[in-house]
Amino acid sequence: MSTIDFHDPSLLWDAPQGLAQRPEGSAPARFPADVIERARRESPGFASRMECATGCRLRVNTDANAISLGVRVIDTPRDFGEFIACSGGRVIGEWREMSFKPGAYHVKLALAGASDMREVSVLFPQNVNLVLTSVELAGDLALPPRQESPRWLAIGDSITQGMNAVSPLSTCVEKASGALAIAAWNLGIGGCRMTVEPFEWALPMHGWKAVTVALGTNDWFGSRPVDEFSASCHAMADAVAKAAPRARLIFITPPVARDEDKKAIPLEEYRTAISKVAAERSSYAVDGRTLLDVTHGHFTLDGVHLTDKGGAAYAEKLLPALRAAL
Repeated sequence: MSTIDFHDPSLLWDAPQGLAQRPEGSAPARFPADVIERARRESPGFASRMECATGCRLRVNTDANAISLGVRVIDTPRDFGEFIACSGGRVIGEWREMSFKPGAYHVKLALAGASDMREVSVLFPQNVNLVLTSVELAGDLALPPRQESPRWLAIGDSITQGMNAVSPLSTCVEKASGALAIAAWNLGIGGCRMTVEPFEWALPMHGWKAVTVALGTNDWFGSRPVDEFSASCHAMADAVAKAAPRARLIFITPPVARDEDKKAIPLEEYRTAISKVAAERSSYAVDGRTLLDVTHGHFTLDGVHLTDKGGAAYAEKLLPALRAAL
């Protein structure tokens, strides 16, 4: 195994913010450091979800039969993590730890079918705040892969992030972007309410074809006043229209949730508020209630987050709206 420098030009860190330096090591990053720091002052747990490497990957052209990563887990809301290696649309290696606690790990991915040079992507766990301390390769590197401009910006909460999915391949964003053969940014943040502030920086970054906003469940959990929530929906629509005028804005209303009518404000009122804003701003609304079924094993035991089967169902039902935008 040969040690590769993190900044070797043959390594493509396919992440919204590329490779970021953190106190404990380096990490593929989704959010700018100043955005994370502002969030940390208000809610350290919220900021930690932003630091998860959801949807990020290391891409290389290599003939290697193995890739090894030195990993330090900083924090995780779920005690599992999986690294996946893919090539040509197939899984060629995987490493899973079902009791992923903070600390140091050696992640070795044996890569099937090694012979000639091919592109290999290593996907990072979507629910783990981690840093890398080393990258090692049993083989040679060629020029870096071509980086495709992302066309879909996915804004959301833990459902978008894929909080309870075991595999990074099982999140709804990964499933849908794979089916459409497009690059996407998954900016889902566990615990996020309807607000434009953590996402505003990303809106002008690319020529987005679709911007999905799947927020509202956490506003309902916190019994946020519906008029205040509606104002935030308007602010989100205004920000997208200003910074990404060519994108199709797709609001996704909250899916079904356990005991949803037993809180002070019914979840249906938040769905209605989103739909009204979508109609007023000539954007599109997907009824989240149609994406999942409580009787088909789509939810984990908490009744809110998605199983791998639920992530696949959510993605499949979302495809028509995304195809219309693309």
